[in-house]
Amino acid sequence: MAFADQATLSIDLSALVRNWQQLKTQAKSDIGATVKANAYSLGVDHVAPALYAAGCNTFFVAALTEGVALRTILPAASIYIYSGLGAPDVAVFTQHSLKPVLNTAQQVALWADQKPSPGAALHVDTGMSRLGCDAADIAALSADPALIDRAGITILMSHFACADTPDHRVNRAQIERFTTLHRLFPQLRTSLSNSAGTLNAAVAQSDLSRPGIGIYGGNPRPGMAMQMESVVTLTAPILQVRHVKAGETIGYGADFTAPKDMRTATIGIGYADGIPRNIAGKAEVIIAGQRCAVLGRISMDTLVADVSAIAQPPRHAEIIGDHITIDDMAAWAGTISYEILTGLGQRLERRYSVGDR
Repeated sequence: MAFADQATLSIDLSALVRNWQQLKTQAKSDIGATVKANAYSLGVDHVAPALYAAGCNTFFVAALTEGVALRTILPAASIYIYSGLGAPDVAVFTQHSLKPVLNTAQQVALWADQKPSPGAALHVDTGMSRLGCDAADIAALSADPALIDRAGITILMSHFACADTPDHRVNRAQIERFTTLHRLFPQLRTSLSNSAGTLNAAVAQSDLSRPGIGIYGGNPRPGMAMQMESVVTLTAPILQVRHVKAGETIGYGADFTAPKDMRTATIGIGYADGIPRNIAGKAEVIIAGQRCAVLGRISMDTLVADVSAIAQPPRHAEIIGDHITIDDMAAWAGTISYEILTGLGQRLERRYSVGDR
């Protein structure tokens, strides 16, 4: 149920699908979608079916629990779990026909015992030093190539550390390392690129791209021209319009002192909804088509904006949308758009649209 005083996150599924299609065109290869963290908090139960209907058949999530939930939504899709495989989880993987991304030779051997295997990907570390087989694992696997077939592995995967910086030296080093490793397992399809890698002509293309942030409207390459459409619009109600006299302070800590008489709007959204507390003094919101400075500290449930130049403030303010993007919010907060999206609170009412609906 929607309420007048509730902040609302509107999600344009048509724009989201068009972003995926744009990335598919750029990839010049097969393309899946990363829908971990509840599709970057936008709602995997809406996002995944929209992508599947558009032709996306391969999905990636981080945790096994996410994979089990996604399987109930998409009975026929290929679903990969980035976090790997543990012995207690084998039965769950097989029961739900989920595919592990195997990160060690030990995991490969464990999965090879499953008959028949639902399939898997082999993750090799090429310079991220996070997850993936190291040199010792690769040596063990290359000495027993039949193990790859027994485990049902069809994809050789790695992950770029610096794909959002096209000319970074680490990109070339990782490509060279990955190419060398692929020679050991030439029968496997390759998967390297996230959103930034897919858009980066300087980065080697692979057989299967697995974009994330670009699908959701974030700029995969900060500082470069934006190629993705905005997907989310975050609005919040104006709870009260106040007159603040020169010399009066606003908010916790009395950080902001009015330099003159002002009119302010108290807006019903705060850090409990995912608005970073450290955007104070830098951020703006859109009210009646105008950019209005945020004044004082962000509270748990409210923020305050300057509406002195607006004769009659409307009932709502736009916090994120076409004029203020998730990347703008990230820049004010000193973080990345991924964190802004995944941090959007659960009490936000999420509304979905497709086309003109």
